[in-house]
Amino acid sequence: MALGTVVNEGIANGRLLPLGRFQSSQSSIYNSGWISSSWNYISRTFHEVECRALSGLGVGRSGASHFAVEQVVLLSNVEEVGKHVESHISRSSNFVDRVYSRRSFEDKFKNSLGQKANLTTVDFDILLKFLKRDRGIISYNQSVVRFRYGEDDVEVTEQDETVASLKTLLQELDAQVNRLSANIERCDTEARQAVAKKNRTRALTLLKSKKIAEEQLTRRSETWFQMKGVYDKISEAVDQVQILKAMENSADTLRHIHKQTGGVERVDMVMDNLQEEISKTDEISDVINQPGQNRVVDDEEVEDELQKLQETQETEALHGQVEGSLERLTELPSPPGTDIATAVPSTEAERGAPSLNKTVSENTARLQQVTLDDRKLPAQ
Repeated sequence: MALGTVVNEGIANGRLLPLGRFQSSQSSIYNSGWISSSWNYISRTFHEVECRALSGLGVGRSGASHFAVEQVVLLSNVEEVGKHVESHISRSSNFVDRVYSRRSFEDKFKNSLGQKANLTTVDFDILLKFLKRDRGIISYNQSVVRFRYGEDDVEVTEQDETVASLKTLLQELDAQVNRLSANIERCDTEARQAVAKKNRTRALTLLKSKKIAEEQLTRRSETWFQMKGVYDKISEAVDQVQILKAMENSADTLRHIHKQTGGVERVDMVMDNLQEEISKTDEISDVINQPGQNRVVDDEEVEDELQKLQETQETEALHGQVEGSLERLTELPSPPGTDIATAVPSTEAERGAPSLNKTVSENTARLQQVTLDDRKLPAQ
């Protein structure tokens, strides 16, 4: 009774979906109204229900033997595996990497729910239906699964089937090469053991098997390399097609942009109009800055003021040199019987005294022989 309640609630909230309707419906399970119609469908037709999730496990609800048994899909498991597949494919940008044979697709994603829950054939039918109808990311048929790229919604083509067949052949050849390599190694090991045991007959048989396996390995390897070359050429050609499409789209984009600019004539007209407006702006600025609006500075006045500043600085510099010379003069040793203080006039009256003139003349002659900053004073 409890199981029946769980099943009914799962169907009512859309987490359990009738398998028959899931497989036959053309509309997405995410469309409004899908849940209620599914509940009406299963409650009208079936009484005993078997829940079938993508885990491959089923649970049943007992009922009268004359009622049918309906399988339902556990949507959460379907969505989980779908996200896993999408995340893996999103890393593949090349066309050939997006094409699988049905068998290789099942081998790649059979453990999507864990190692202990391998997906069955019915599970993959559910998954493929979900990825195509409800997620819109694949196209498929009985033998090929192709993941769509961008807005591509084309069904499986003959080109897809060729690529899938080639990939399957490469996988089979690769498996054969691995088996033959393992067989060669095993024959070599056992032959050595037989030789060690003096078993000549078995050693010869093993060496003969090894030789045959080596020849087969050579042929399979050559075939694999040939097919791999073809596969790489197809991949290269597809890349070239994509590059060409990108270039075509870029050309269309540039053409559309150029239409918006209106061509060279319109650009010239815009530039002329811009230059005209700039000229108007300059004229307005000239009018605003006319004489009378603002006092114009007289260049001659500026030159005169600059000349006065220069003369003042030169005079100050000359006074500084004279004062420095006098300070050095006071530091010189005086001649015997001469007081240096008497040689330097201290007042205006003293400067005019005749006796002092003689003293100054003598001191001046002595200064001519003294070096100040590595230079001699000029003669008076």
